[in-house]
This record gives sequence, C-alpha cells and structure tokens, in this order.
Amino acid sequence: MALQTGRDIPLFIRSSNASSERRITPAWSLAQLRTKLEPITGIPPSCQSLTLKLPGHDEVAMEAQDEEGVQLSHWSLQAYAEINVRKLFHWFKGQRHATSDIRLSPRLRNRHEGFSAISLLLVPAVTDLRPPSALTNLTDVSSVPKYTMPVSTYETLPDSVLAWKKSQRLGRFDPLLPEHEAEKIRAMWAEIADRNITVSARCRLGANSARRGTVAYVGEVEEIPGKGPWVGVVLDEPVGKNDGSVGERRYFTCSEKRGVFVRPEKVEVGDWGVLIDEDDELEEL
Repeated sequence: MALQTGRDIPLFIRSSNASSERRITPAWSLAQLRTKLEPITGIPPSCQSLTLKLPGHDEVAMEAQDEEGVQLSHWSLQAYAEINVRKLFHWFKGQRHATSDIRLSPRLRNRHEGFSAISLLLVPAVTDLRPPSALTNLTDVSSVPKYTMPVSTYETLPDSVLAWKKSQRLGRFDPLLPEHEAEKIRAMWAEIADRNITVSARCRLGANSARRGTVAYVGEVEEIPGKGPWVGVVLDEPVGKNDGSVGERRYFTCSEKRGVFVRPEKVEVGDWGVLIDEDDELEEL
C-alpha cells in the first residue's frame, strides 16, 4: 500500500558529516530533494549519490534520467512498517567508507478509528562523490572566520552584562569601590599582625601540615593580580610554584619549586618542625 503523495513522510538522513530526522514531501522532485540535502549534509547536489533503504528490502538507488520531472512518490513508500537500521557501507575508488552504526525501532503510534498505525521511518544514505582532495572538513572550525564584536560596539549595547553591571553599580562601576579595596587591604595587614606573620617565622599553609615552610617575604607583589600583601614562603619540600621570583623580579631566594606566594589567611605560624625530604634521608643512610 502506497502512502498518499500529499502527506509529509519522516526520513532519517545520514551522511559522513550529519545524521538527522527530516520530513519530506513525496511531491518533491528528486532534484528538489538533492538541493534541500545540501545544507544538511554539506554535499553539493551534483556530488550526491542517494540510496533508499526500505524495511525488508535491499537498498535502492535514487536516480533518474529526468530528476526535475520525477517525483519522490515514484519510489514505493511502504506504510505501517518497523525499521531496524544497521551499518551501511559505500565504495568509492576502491576505498570503503562506513556510516555510523544506528539502530532504530520507533513505534510512533497514532490512535485512529480503533487501530494503531506505526509511522514510517525511511533511510536515504547520502554519499559524497567528490575526490578526497575536494572534500570540505565540516568538523574543523579553526579556519572558519569568526565575528569579533568591537569593544566600542559592545559598550553601547543596552542588554549586555556590562550594561547590567553599570545599572547595578557592580564591580568597577561601584562608586565606593576604592573605599572597599582600601578596607580590604587594611584587613589583610591587620590579619598579618594578628597571625604574627613575620620573615623567618615557621608556618604551615592551611590545615595541610604536609606543606610547611619558612616565611621569606611579606608585602605587595605587583606581578600577581590583586592588590594587598602576599606572603612568600620557602617550603620544606619541592611542592611550590617558583624559586622566589615572579616574572623578572626576585622577592626571595630558594630552590626551584620550593617557593610560593599565598594570602595571609592561608598562613598559620607556629612551632612546626622541618619536614625532611625522603631522598635526603636515604642519601644520609
């Protein structure tokens, strides 16, 4: 039994670059179908090789002498069928190209006049006939020109995040921001005094007693983002991030990976013993 040519039919379109369900009109010509498949698959109409797979039948080539004159209803479209789609293989100049393995068993049932109808899902396989050198890599976006909005344009947009921050007076748009930053810096220096953080004091970083060391620097570090004082520590073990220098400026001297800069709240001063490097201990033995 053939479907009515006026009703759209769901098809599953597959190619090496795309796989999606689409609805087609049987009244379309084959040439129309090829044109509509180009933006879906990225394959020009003249380079498409179409095959149609019906349930219980072998693949059928979708081609005609007069592609403008022949309608898609020319091919037998079976209704009320359940389809199971497996991997299909296409050959081009001796090379084997496999599409993705897709298994579909949809039971799209519509109740009407006391019986159930299973919607048809057909599978046209689209093969690109162009030589490999002429194929476009549709998955690589590195060479695709991208639009970059000028800062001057972005600043004039009324519904941007920047505009919202301005209206809410947040961040750098807060008129009291300088006072807040000054108060924060004063609190950091007060914390340094309260914690007795001084150069040569033994300390550990937070509750992790495995990171112990000696305070080697207390003060501003211009190379690190964020205002306020930093505490430079020479760690007992090489679990740090530097050798006491940031960029081209040196704040203290230690071995590589034994230096680190942290905020005062992470420094706990106390009588912490020196952690012995296991390698040094083995050398002594």
